[in-house]
Amino acid sequence: AEDVAYIFFSDGKSHVILFDGTTFQSSSSLENLELFLDPALFFRINQQILANMQAIKQCRQDLQGKLRVELFPAFRHDVFVNKRKALEFKEWLGKK
Repeated sequence: AEDVAYIFFSDGKSHVILFDGTTFQSSSSLENLELFLDPALFFRINQQILANMQAIKQCRQDLQGKLRVELFPAFRHDVFVNKRKALEFKEWLGKK
């Protein structure tokens, strides 16, 4: 699990992205995969992404107050933390 940068859900599949850029697909849901990952290392950023703390390159608040997260390896779309999880995310990230 320490090689996993993040997992995102798209097209009915979970896509596992490793730090070296390798990608795997899984038929398991993010909910199921989340059960096997250490919550001290992984956080459910939003409905589509579960990220390793080490994959979070940068986090900043945008003009609307949402938290924008930059991942490594880079994700193809902008990533935002759900507003209702923003405080929990900041606390989790502060443990880094």
